[in-house]
Amino acid sequence: MEKYYCTFHEEYFIKTICKHLHFEFISCDVRVNGTVYWLPVFFNTELKKYQIGAVGYGGIFPFPKEFQLFSLILKEASDKLNVNFDKIILPPYFKYDEFNAASLDDYGVSMLSTSVLDLAEYREKGWNIFKGSVRTNIRYAINHNVVVKEAASENEIEDFYSLYTESIKRINGSYLTPIALIKDLMIEKEKVKLYLAYNDKYEVIAGNVLLISNNNVFYWINATSYEHRFLKPNHLIINNFIEKYKDYDYINFGYSHFASLKRFKETLNCKDEAYYILTKKL
Repeated sequence: MEKYYCTFHEEYFIKTICKHLHFEFISCDVRVNGTVYWLPVFFNTELKKYQIGAVGYGGIFPFPKEFQLFSLILKEASDKLNVNFDKIILPPYFKYDEFNAASLDDYGVSMLSTSVLDLAEYREKGWNIFKGSVRTNIRYAINHNVVVKEAASENEIEDFYSLYTESIKRINGSYLTPIALIKDLMIEKEKVKLYLAYNDKYEVIAGNVLLISNNNVFYWINATSYEHRFLKPNHLIINNFIEKYKDYDYINFGYSHFASLKRFKETLNCKDEAYYILTKKL
């Protein structure tokens, strides 16, 4: 399995986002130089455009080792479907030197970064990979009777969603993942987890939705009560799931929309990994 294979490429996830969002899925296989390559193609029904990757990342499987081969696969897929790909989202660990220096003939290339925690280092050093402030905040949460548990009921999902809605409003966010989508995803109990933090009054004060794949975890949706942020519940949740999934390859903490969020991830010892968005030139 390619290192960049993750939840976004799995059948249950693709079916669920197509049910709730404005995408139609087209599974595309092309044979190039004797090898069959798979591309997750989506039609955006709002924009009336085709793209590789929708929510999260796209990619090509298996990884085409040469940049020229990558270009050829795109052409073959475009010809087979008789479409142009307006956007291609390539995941971390899908890299060519050419992306850093030049664009494809028909595409502009944007490089972004996501924060990735290498769990091999955590297995070797444990808490010592965290900044001292992180360890202090974890202890503070524990000493103030914050507890973490995995959500098991619809009511718990709704409690989290209320926090999430408040958080999005507080930061003037422009997008809110539908609760029906989250509930449907959580039917896959081993692949989608919601971890909740409770205070000593048994109120939900923070939560994280994780997407679990074969060798990696994606930190997807999170929210913390503004009133209870001083209890550092998110630190305790993160500590708990890092320990739980420490035998995996890595945890992808995602793109940071704010500099402060990126700095927080750096205190966990996350490192930048590049990913790319290719956009069709007009």
